[in-house]
Amino acid sequence: SRSKNDRAMVNVRHAVGLGSRRGLLEHHPVLVARDVRGIRGLNVKSAVGNPCDVTDQASVARAFDAIAEKFGGVDIVVSNAGAAWQGRIGEVDEDTLRKSFELNFFAHQSVAQNAVRIMKAQGTGGCLLFNTSKQAVNPGPDFGPYGLPKAATMFLSRQYAVDHGADGIRSNAVNADRIRTGLLTDDMVAARAKARGLSETDYMSGNLLKREVTAEDVAEAFVFLALAKKGHRIEPFKAPAGVQVIKSGAPSCKAVALTFDLCPVRQGTGYDAALVDYLIEHKIPATFFASGKWIDRHDPEMKKLLAVP
Repeated sequence: SRSKNDRAMVNVRHAVGLGSRRGLLEHHPVLVARDVRGIRGLNVKSAVGNPCDVTDQASVARAFDAIAEKFGGVDIVVSNAGAAWQGRIGEVDEDTLRKSFELNFFAHQSVAQNAVRIMKAQGTGGCLLFNTSKQAVNPGPDFGPYGLPKAATMFLSRQYAVDHGADGIRSNAVNADRIRTGLLTDDMVAARAKARGLSETDYMSGNLLKREVTAEDVAEAFVFLALAKKGHRIEPFKAPAGVQVIKSGAPSCKAVALTFDLCPVRQGTGYDAALVDYLIEHKIPATFFASGKWIDRHDPEMKKLLAVP
């Protein structure tokens, strides 16, 4: 049985998943993993390895039934299984494509469906998390057999949010990219870098920050989503002098999302320090989209933004 502070977490596969488990240690988890080697030595309240073939619906159902019987339910699922089949999409054989869809899409559907079955029965909601890969939104050459089912899984995550949000079940996905794991081996790094015409170093740091992302970084994203609160109270906004506030939308709308583009401009600095300082001082959440050129020209400002909790 679990107290109200315990969270039953099901993790499918390892690598990024192992980091997710470690990140949740301080939050009273009871852990279930397909491979018991991934949870040996972790200081958790309770943990168990549950062998399961995620491409076999009956095997997945039995695994979730065993989890519910042992721990009393399921609260968090990190669906992280996958394998990287490759091939030019106009030439790849059907068997390869079907195998990839079985593991990279249908397995996630089977896992999520069984998780929702238990979450609805226990009546306390839950959290579904999918590792859907950057390939789902930015496909690379000769990688369609992997990217196509990952794109479908990203949509699957959104569909679960639409269909089961009313059941208190949250669903999110992380588009992880170029993470050194058992999937992305040194040989595959070399092959994918060559496919994109890049050096291995440039390939692994191919993001706006020009830094290689680790499995631990991705795990932190999963942990954040798993433990995120259901809502945030936003204090009334008092506009500083000289700032125009545009009010629109239905009266029922109780939240607003602030987004800003950081890009080079022909005149001025391209950085409104007064506005940014105001947001930071009053702890107003905002999202900044920065172009590579802007980052190159505004290193101090970028470091300041990255340092904000």
